[in-house]
Amino acid sequence: ERQAFQRSGRAQPAAPFDQDALRFVSVGRPPPRHEVRIVDEAGRSLGERVEGHLQFRGPSSMQGYFRNPEATRAVQCGDWYRSGDLAYWADGELFLTGRTKDLIIQAGRNLHPQEIEKLAAEVEGVRRGCVVAFSVPNAETGTEALVLVAETRETDPAAKRRIAAEVQRRVAARAGIAPERVHLVAPHTIPKTPSGKLQRHACRRLFLQNRLEAARPPREGVGLYHVAL
Repeated sequence: ERQAFQRSGRAQPAAPFDQDALRFVSVGRPPPRHEVRIVDEAGRSLGERVEGHLQFRGPSSMQGYFRNPEATRAVQCGDWYRSGDLAYWADGELFLTGRTKDLIIQAGRNLHPQEIEKLAAEVEGVRRGCVVAFSVPNAETGTEALVLVAETRETDPAAKRRIAAEVQRRVAARAGIAPERVHLVAPHTIPKTPSGKLQRHACRRLFLQNRLEAARPPREGVGLYHVAL
């Protein structure tokens, strides 16, 4: 049930055929000899169907980050490790809801960027898998403003205005919040990891520095090599 989850973190089952419902997939139960707990900001264990921070321990836990004791201490909580994920329990199964660092807080609601990005990617002209949502400070209101950065192959200014307007309309209608700004960029502008994962924090930093387009990496050429054996 969307409102209860976004405002209080309570994963109440939605009514049948609720078109506004949020959907999360169970990842099952911890493997043998491993433990998982869900805690609040103060480290207190949370009950059933309440979203919180995921911590784990067990024989397959890491010893630490390689040559980085500071990063190791940051994720340790006694003999537990902070995973950086948000999650909740339901009927003995674990449901991951997002990453702590990606959470967007808007008007008292906790929003996960993945849903907003998926809605924007459904708009014709937006490249799928190439949308990033994040919040930035709003100096006028003293709150956070929602920003969407989306890649498109479209170059016509009128067409780009149409795409941006449709993104705003669709996100507002389905997620209940309108992005304050939709920033359309050329393909291969949004930073990603070598494995192709979106780098939301890097994108946000470059956006705030007005360096997003300037930091766009050059396209790699294709070379032919002859090897004598």
